[in-house]
Amino acid sequence: MEKRPNILWYCTDQQRFDTIGALGNPHIHTPRLDAFVRQSVAFTHAYCQSPICTPSRASFMTGMYPSAVSVTGNGNPVFPQYYEDRLISRALAFDGHDCGLVGKLHLASAFDARERRVNDGYRYFQYSHDHRKPNAFGHEYADWLRAQGVAPEELMTPRATLKTSRTSAGRVREPTADMDNIPPHLHQTYWCTEKSIEFIEKNRRENQPWLLNVNPFDPHPPFDAPWEYYRRYDPETLPRVHFQESDIAYQSKLTEAGIDFQSQSKPPSDWDDKRMQASYYAMIEQIDHEFGRLLDYLDAKGLRENTIVIFTSDHGEALGDHGLVYKGCRFYEGLVRVPLIISWPTHFLADVQSDALVELLDLVPTLYEVIGADIP
Repeated sequence: MEKRPNILWYCTDQQRFDTIGALGNPHIHTPRLDAFVRQSVAFTHAYCQSPICTPSRASFMTGMYPSAVSVTGNGNPVFPQYYEDRLISRALAFDGHDCGLVGKLHLASAFDARERRVNDGYRYFQYSHDHRKPNAFGHEYADWLRAQGVAPEELMTPRATLKTSRTSAGRVREPTADMDNIPPHLHQTYWCTEKSIEFIEKNRRENQPWLLNVNPFDPHPPFDAPWEYYRRYDPETLPRVHFQESDIAYQSKLTEAGIDFQSQSKPPSDWDDKRMQASYYAMIEQIDHEFGRLLDYLDAKGLRENTIVIFTSDHGEALGDHGLVYKGCRFYEGLVRVPLIISWPTHFLADVQSDALVELLDLVPTLYEVIGADIP
């Protein structure tokens, strides 16, 4: 009987579809993702089921629509226990996989501390909702920083905002060489790779397949890329956002009608859109490097051939389109269309770009089918 594959599921937070060089963006530097695209099937029209975190994640982890799984917004105190058996991590754990999570979970509210868990199937659980809140209960990334001899309370203070805060929202934290944000070797995205390697290396029965969900916080706002990556982008060379003056009045009507969003429409210059875009791209370039470092580890250990690798994101980012930033109830391409790139060297085709319409909730039933597990 053929050995079941491992599954490495890398999910960024708030990454738009148009942020990968090999998929049509000449302004961003993503060499490792570009190489991964050439080894994989890339779905260029993949859509999430909600433009906000929790319902999207609840959907793609169960293969159910947000309305069906009863998670339709952020802020729910706990994931519905009566659907915990539909979580793929729980199902595969019961079916013999060793399951681990690094970074975010966000199936429930995580505002002040580690979110409440149901029986989700994860044996290995290294939780960090974001790279802030160092004293929040259950913040393993902050604990790791302390183990490196670094005080997270000091490191996580947004020092770059002392230098400049050019946006009315204060969400672009522009670093300089002498006043950085969190540097790469101490960043949560780096920590995610370190803990992923730790999970793969340790505490598993011989020949036991594994599922690892890696969920870094970036490129979620605030736009606070490290100087090492930010310095590689000239904001003035980046493309303009999708905006026309009539957007402001139109978005105001939606807001007045109660269609909520995390920002109100303004001219893109009011958001300092060029620097915001530069920082967003820089955050993704750091993800690119760390994702590549994880692939290198799989190659070095001879695990790549029998590992399904998925790269995707939970939803997108407005990034100035229509005068909006962040996320909320709008269904523009920048918010609901996301990267989806899948590799399994011994079974899937390589260097294929498909424009077929796919949804993130397609992932769970597809994984069940390809590994020969029972589909709920």
